Amino acid sequence: MPDHTNNQTAIRVSLVRRAAVGAAVLAMGAGAVIAQDAPLRPPTPNELKGAPFILTLLITVVLVGLLVLAAFFPSKRGHQD
Repeated sequence: MPDHTNNQTAIRVSLVRRAAVGAAVLAMGAGAVIAQDAPLRPPTPNELKGAPFILTLLITVVLVGLLVLAAFFPSKRGHQD
């Protein structure tokens, strides 16, 4: 019968090491949170000026016009279609 005590001990040691490393990582992150004096606040968005309405309308008309123009182009179908 094979002896599994060494294998089980190695697994147990590995689990203890992983738990210790995980606890250390959590402890390092918690220190930075505890050290903050002021509570966290979300950033305030800046007011961005949008594009002028006339420019937006002009671009929309041009794009729709190109789409309509492309729809009227005849397709290159042969006599076998």
